[in-house]
Amino acid sequence: MAKYVLDTVGMLDKCTFRFSQWDPANPNNKYEGTAAQWEHAQNVMGKILDDLGVKYEIGIDEAAFYGPKLDIQFHNVFGKEDTIVTIQIDMLLAEKFGMYYVDENGEKKLPYIIHRTSLGCYERTLAYLIETHAGALPTWMAPEQVRFLPVTDRAADYCYELAHKLEANG
Repeated sequence: MAKYVLDTVGMLDKCTFRFSQWDPANPNNKYEGTAAQWEHAQNVMGKILDDLGVKYEIGIDEAAFYGPKLDIQFHNVFGKEDTIVTIQIDMLLAEKFGMYYVDENGEKKLPYIIHRTSLGCYERTLAYLIETHAGALPTWMAPEQVRFLPVTDRAADYCYELAHKLEANG
């Protein structure tokens, strides 16, 4: 969905994908969960990305403390890379909230929770779009595409006529 939305607004071609994973050798112990949980979550996320045909790089020691994530990076007009969308697998939140499901074998299991967005932070995305288009956004993005402001009463009828022509053409 994120790829579709980014492509729709014309940003996908400036994006790269980073599969951010934990570092089991990290001495700071900044990650929660077991090694088995991390391996399972990373394997699942890697399979999903591969099945979707997402080309990504791996970022070791860049995961969130609660699970792996996909960072979609956008390159601005100066070439600086910023994260515009993050999709995260949360291995720990369900347990903290006592959220369980019963699997096909009747066993009680903890789900993983997926944190995702299709476009990222609205304000940051809008800033990038304004920057990319140098302020001249495509008309399909404008909430109001045309406004007639007749300078004199003599022009009012002409403006009204043009407005109807535009409406008739969609």
